[in-house]
Amino acid sequence: MLARFIASNEAGYNFREFRYLQSRVLLNCQDQLRAMERQLFLMDEYDKKERPLLLQSREFDDERFGERAKLLDRIQEKLEKYSTITLLLIVLSPMIMNSTLLTHFLPSVVDDHLVSTGKPRQADRL
Repeated sequence: MLARFIASNEAGYNFREFRYLQSRVLLNCQDQLRAMERQLFLMDEYDKKERPLLLQSREFDDERFGERAKLLDRIQEKLEKYSTITLLLIVLSPMIMNSTLLTHFLPSVVDDHLVSTGKPRQADRL
């Protein structure tokens, strides 16, 4: 049983990383953060010219419009999500890359496929 084999591996658990999906999620988060950063910049630039008092007092800005605080809250939530994902990738990648299953079993599967077909598996191309 595969689950028993994985659980008995002293190097730790070995699971697929979904790097392609992780990359897509991170790129999406980056793009959303970039858009919100631009929105905040434009809001600040407008207020600097038209309503400078709003940039001098957060409380006044919150009472008058509150849009900047709402945007900053959304930015904070997205940054927390982005930071959590990147931190997990940084922490987990070395564990996964140094695992016994990846260093011993997986290369032989890939090599066997290359020998039998002469080309990499579809999953190895991603």
